[in-house]
Amino acid sequence: MMMNKITKSCISEIQDHLRDYVLEHSSKSENRKFTCFNKSAHSHKDEDPSAAIVPGSSGRFWICFSCGAKGDIFKAAQYKEGIEGFYNGVKFLSEKYNIKIATEHQGTFVEDDNFKNCHKDIVANYYYEDEQGNTLYKICRREWMDNGKRKKDFMAYTKDNSSWSFGIKSARHVIYKLPEVLKGIEKDENIFFVEGEKCADKISKLGLVGTTTAFGARGFSAYSGDYVSSLVGANIVILPDNDESGRAYAKEVLNAVKNKAKSIKIIELPDLKLKEDIVDWIENGGTVEKLITLVKGAEETFIEECRPRSKIVGNIFEDEFCYYKYHKEQKVNISNFIINPKYYIENEGDTQITGDIVTEDGVIGERIFKSSDFDDVISFRKAINSFKTFYIGRIEDLQYIRFIISNKTCDIRKGVTFSGFHRLNNKWCFVSEGGALDSEGKSTLDIVMQNQYAELNTNILDKEAITREELLLIAPYLFKFSILKNTAAILGYVCGLFLKEKLKNNKIQYNHLLIEGESSSGKSSAVKYIITPILCMEDGILNAAQCTDFALNKTASSSNFIPLILEEYKPHIIGKYKVDLISGVMRNSYDNYKGIKGVATLDKNRCFIPRASVILSGEVGIEETANVGRSLRVIFATSYFDQETKESLEKLKENSILLNKLGASLLKEGLKMEEKKVKEIHSATFEKMIGDNIKNDRVRNSISNCILGIVLLKKVFHDLALNMEECTDHSIKDIISSIEKGAYEDLLDGGSSNKTVIEQNFETMNRMAANNELLRNIDYDAVLDLEGDFVLRLNYTSFYDRFVKYCREHNVTHEVLPLSSFKKQLSNMQYCKFYNKPVNFSVRLENPKDKKTFRSAVVYIGKLREKNVDIDFMADDNMVE
Repeated sequence: MMMNKITKSCISEIQDHLRDYVLEHSSKSENRKFTCFNKSAHSHKDEDPSAAIVPGSSGRFWICFSCGAKGDIFKAAQYKEGIEGFYNGVKFLSEKYNIKIATEHQGTFVEDDNFKNCHKDIVANYYYEDEQGNTLYKICRREWMDNGKRKKDFMAYTKDNSSWSFGIKSARHVIYKLPEVLKGIEKDENIFFVEGEKCADKISKLGLVGTTTAFGARGFSAYSGDYVSSLVGANIVILPDNDESGRAYAKEVLNAVKNKAKSIKIIELPDLKLKEDIVDWIENGGTVEKLITLVKGAEETFIEECRPRSKIVGNIFEDEFCYYKYHKEQKVNISNFIINPKYYIENEGDTQITGDIVTEDGVIGERIFKSSDFDDVISFRKAINSFKTFYIGRIEDLQYIRFIISNKTCDIRKGVTFSGFHRLNNKWCFVSEGGALDSEGKSTLDIVMQNQYAELNTNILDKEAITREELLLIAPYLFKFSILKNTAAILGYVCGLFLKEKLKNNKIQYNHLLIEGESSSGKSSAVKYIITPILCMEDGILNAAQCTDFALNKTASSSNFIPLILEEYKPHIIGKYKVDLISGVMRNSYDNYKGIKGVATLDKNRCFIPRASVILSGEVGIEETANVGRSLRVIFATSYFDQETKESLEKLKENSILLNKLGASLLKEGLKMEEKKVKEIHSATFEKMIGDNIKNDRVRNSISNCILGIVLLKKVFHDLALNMEECTDHSIKDIISSIEKGAYEDLLDGGSSNKTVIEQNFETMNRMAANNELLRNIDYDAVLDLEGDFVLRLNYTSFYDRFVKYCREHNVTHEVLPLSSFKKQLSNMQYCKFYNKPVNFSVRLENPKDKKTFRSAVVYIGKLREKNVDIDFMADDNMVE
C-alpha cells in the first residue's frame, strides 16, 4: 500500500530535534564532540567521543571523524534504535517528540492515516524550581488512546536560557515544589510525599504541602542525596499508591530520609482500590479534615535497621554504587553497580530474589535472581543482562555478594510458577503477572507470580468491577451475538473458568470448548470480542499450525485460568503430528497428567503439567472420540448472522471495557463462592437437571460445568440487584435447555453418547461402500440370519487392508485401529453378535456362486442405529437377501 508524501516541513521539524537526541543518548566531551551512534565501528565503543554536529547544517546533521559515519536524526535512530526504513523512523521520532504528521496528496495537505495514532496530547506541564523559584526543568504529561485504552507517558526538558532542551540528565535535580516545601519545613508543617506530580498538585489544592520526584521510584535512587538535602528536619508523611510499585517507592523514600527527617509516617489511605492514589481518594469523598485525622492518629513509622553497607563480608563490602574487595591491602571495585533487593520469592524449587540494578546513573532495571545465578560468573552476568554494567570479581566473591543482598531483604513472598487460582493455607487466592487477590478479593503482596513462567497473561487485576448501570448497557446483548445454544455454551464455559480450580479440587474435571463453522461465520469474532475481553487477555491466541511441542506444553502449563486458544485448526493442513500433539495436551489438561519433555542440551527431562483448558477454533473440528467427550462443541454458520446478532456483536465489541469489568466482577464472585457450594450446584445439575437422553458421563459433566458458569453470571446480576432473566430477555430454563440441546445435536450428533472409534470406523466403511470401494456380497452383506436378526456381516479379512489405506489417503481424522485391536474392541460392544464367525462370501463379482468361508464380524443393525451410527448404505433394507 502506497503512502502519501510526507511534507518537507514535517521532516524538518523532526530533524530540528537532533541536538535533543544527542543529549539523551550520547556522552559529550569538553570539545563539544559526542559519542558516535555507530558504536559497532569503534573497538572501545567510542569512549573518547569522535562525532560532532556538522557546522553550517543548522544543527540537523552529524558526522563521526573516526569511522566516517554520518547522517541526520533518522540515521542516528537507525544506529541507536535499530529502526529500518524511513517511514518507521518518522513514526518513531514523531511520536517521541509529539509532532503531527501531515502528508501531501494531489496538492493538498492531510493527516496521514498511517500516523494518526502517533500523536500524544500534552495534558499538563510540571515545573521544577530551585530555592529562589527559578525553573530548572519541566515534566510534560502526555496522554493518548491506544486500542480503546487510555495511556500516558512523561517527557522531560531542561530550561536553557529562554529555550528548552530534551532530557534532564545534566540538570540539578530537586524535589517538586521545592520553595513551598522549604517554607513548610520552616513552619514545622507536614510535608506530604506522594508518587507523581498530579498527586502533589492535589495535596496543594487542599492547602497542604505536597511534593514528589520526577519519574517516581525509577529516578529516585540516583539522585536521592540531592532530594534528601532539601528535607532535613522535615515532618514527612508518605502516601503510597495502592500497588506494589507505590509501596516500593514509599520504602525507597523512607530509607533515604530516615536519618535526616524530624519524623516519618507512612499512611495507607483507606478504601483504595488496586492502583488508586490520593487523587482517587479525594474524588471518592476524602477531605482535608479526614486526611489530617489519619495523620494525627498514625504512629511514627518504625524503621528497621539493616546491616550497614560498609560492613565487610569476607573481603567484600558495598559502598555507594559499587561492590569492593580488599586485595593486597588495597580497595578494588569489582563492579560498577549494586543490587537493591525488594523481596524474596520462595517457591517449591529455587529461591529467588527480586531487586533493582543501581548504578551512578540511577536504576537501570529490575531483575529476578535465582540462587544458582551466584554459582558462577557467567550465570551472574546473564542474570544482570545489561551493557551498562561490569563485574570482574571471582566465583567466591559472588557468595559474599549474595549474603550482603540477603541481609538487606526483610520482605518474603510466596512464589508461584503459573497464574490463576491457588489454594494456600486452606484459602483461595488469585495470582497473575500483575499482582494477587486474597479470598476476599483484596490486593495482597504475600504471593507473587514469577515472571519467567508467564505465557498466558491477563490484566484482569487492573480492572474495576462492573456497576449496575454498566451491566444494564451490555446485558441485552450477552446472549444474542449468535443463536442461543451457541451463546449460552460460550458464556457458560467462560464464566465457569472462574470456578474451574474449585471443581478440580473436588476431583471434577473441566472441559474444553470446540468452536467450528464455515469461514466468516463468526468464530473468530466470538473469541476476539467476547471470550478474550471477559478474561482480560492481553495475548495468547495461537495459530494451531505454528505450535511446537515444547512451546505448546509450556504455554498450557503457565495458567490454570486463562485457556489455551488455538485458531485455524485444520487437520489436513497442520498434519497428523500436530493433531496428535494438540490432542495430547487436551487429554493431559483434562485428566491432570504430566507431560515429560526431553531437553537435550541439559541432558535431562523437563516436566510439564498442562493446566489450561483448550479452546479449539477452526472450520474442521477435532475428531478424536476421547477429546470430543472432554469438550463442549458449538457450530457457527453464516445463516445465524441476522440483523439482531450482528447488532449485538457490534454492541459488545464497542463495549469491550465493560466486558473487562464483567470479568473482574466474575473473578471476585468466583473467589468468594465456597467450594462446598460449587460442588453442590454441580452435583445437583449432573444428577437432576440433565435429561436422560444424554448418558455419557463426560458430556453430562461438561454441561454441568457450563450451567455452573451461568449460575456464577447470575450471581453477578443478583449482587447488583438485577434480574438476569429480565435484563437478557432469556429465562434460565431456556438457557439451560439450549446448552443441553447444543450438546445433544452438535456434540453427540443426536445420539445418547459419543461415537467410539469402532463406530467411527463403521461410518467410514459405509462411505467406502457408497463409493463402490467396498463390494456387497464380497466385502460385506446385510441379512436376516437363522435366528431372525437383521445383521451386518463384515468380511474384514478381505477388505481391512484396503480400509486402512483408504483412511490414510483420504486424511481421515479418527483413529484407525489394527485389525487385531478392531476385533478385540468390537467383541466387547453390545451390538456385536459375533466377531470371528465363519461366513461364506463370494470371491469374484462376476461369479457370485464362487464362494469361500472367511472369519467375519456379525453385528446387530438395529442396535447400531440406536446409537445413531450411519450404516444406512450397507444396511439398505431393499438389498437384504
